Amino acid sequence: MTKKETLGAKKESAEAQNDNFITKLFSFFKKYSNLVYGVCIAILVIAIGLICFNRFYLQPRAEKASLAMTKPIEYLMTASQTADSSAFMLALEGDEEFDGFLNIISDYKMTPTANTAKYMAGVCYFGLKDYETAVEYLQQFKQKEDYIWYGCQGLIGDCYDELGDTKQALAFYNKSIKNQENDFYNATTLFKIGQIYERESNWEKAYEAYSTIQNDYATEYANMGIDRYLERAKVNAGK
Repeated sequence: MTKKETLGAKKESAEAQNDNFITKLFSFFKKYSNLVYGVCIAILVIAIGLICFNRFYLQPRAEKASLAMTKPIEYLMTASQTADSSAFMLALEGDEEFDGFLNIISDYKMTPTANTAKYMAGVCYFGLKDYETAVEYLQQFKQKEDYIWYGCQGLIGDCYDELGDTKQALAFYNKSIKNQENDFYNATTLFKIGQIYERESNWEKAYEAYSTIQNDYATEYANMGIDRYLERAKVNAGK
């Protein structure tokens, strides 16, 4: 068989396979057309249901939840400025006149506000020195990686540091400054990292943390008075 004849035979074979595939496809569709239409209708119904659920159920509840956040946030701000434990409790639990963060979490599930309330509740428990519960709520907070998310990771690190789990504290501190663009936040977190390494007598790592502040955050380094910490770590690390 010549090369031309071989190519022609292959082409005919491919065309036959395509015709066979199309025939099978139409045969399948004809046989199961009711099922195919049923699946398409079901997908359409689900999509419409989700749109209606979001528009007529979630959105109104989210608006109501946002309004409910006003009072507990006011008490949280007061508590943060005064370290008043009763204000932290009011922010968490509310009273007869308003809902606290815990009520908002349970009553407005699936709303963005309930998610935010988890973060706020974690802050309150941190203020009350209930660090384990604070971690529980902070880790439930779901957020894209922005400055709020980084701050949340840092606060989890603070909780673990208070609980004496320095390994977890360092992990969350490092996570919180991974892509953080706030120089002051990064410098203070690096200082916390340096302090942990000092307590563990890991002077090499402490020196590295303080040096990073000096080299990358010069303004914060000068304002924070890191010189003596850097010098002490340098001497003990044998630099």
